[in-house]
Amino acid sequence: MRHDTDRPSIPWMANLRWGIGWGLAIATLFSVYVAALDATRGSAPFDRLGVSLGAVVALYMCGGFVSGAIVGALRPFGATRGGAILVGIIATLPVSAGALFVLNDMASKGSAIVIVGYAVLMGSFMGNWVWKRRSRVAAP
Repeated sequence: MRHDTDRPSIPWMANLRWGIGWGLAIATLFSVYVAALDATRGSAPFDRLGVSLGAVVALYMCGGFVSGAIVGALRPFGATRGGAILVGIIATLPVSAGALFVLNDMASKGSAIVIVGYAVLMGSFMGNWVWKRRSRVAAP
């Protein structure tokens, strides 16, 4: 008798799990960093920006989950440099929008430009960096 756990993994589902896992792992590292910052410097760095530690951690976790899901779903497109950069840009959009939301700056003029600009800059950088690391590992 076969059980559900005996079925071979569906490739897109495995990619989705992979992406979410990495997204949450990175979010956890960032969360540990800001918790350590809060423990050593108090709330001053957060107060200066008008945010709380909890809001920043929630942003990291939600952003890690959503962006990780995007990266996992689009993982096959990351085989080329251009595809990896495009995936990076798309995956960075929810994080940059979330950051502006947490900073209560979504209504400001030009917030869409900031969101897209940040996503293009950081997403391009991260997509290219991941592609270079991946191609180095894959090289014989």
